[in-house]
Amino acid sequence: MRAFTKALRYQCEDSAPHIAVVEVMLGLVDTDMTAGRGRGKITPEAAAAMTLEGLARGATTIPIAQAKTVMRIARLAPGLAENILRNS
Repeated sequence: MRAFTKALRYQCEDSAPHIAVVEVMLGLVDTDMTAGRGRGKITPEAAAAMTLEGLARGATTIPIAQAKTVMRIARLAPGLAENILRNS
């Protein structure tokens, strides 16, 4: 998805500059679907607020909660980041 989002963003920058493509990468959000899974969940309201803050800054990539940490790890140790994602 990340590669697709970047490619779409680049295409829109060239041929449809009025369209903004933004990647929002969420950590674990406390919803019915995530009941009983993981720790350190954020509320849906917090996820929405962080997304809106990123949009207001003009960010093209908005990592939220644990996604920030996984992004940093992926830069240094891609294999470790994949294992984290696989086991989450």
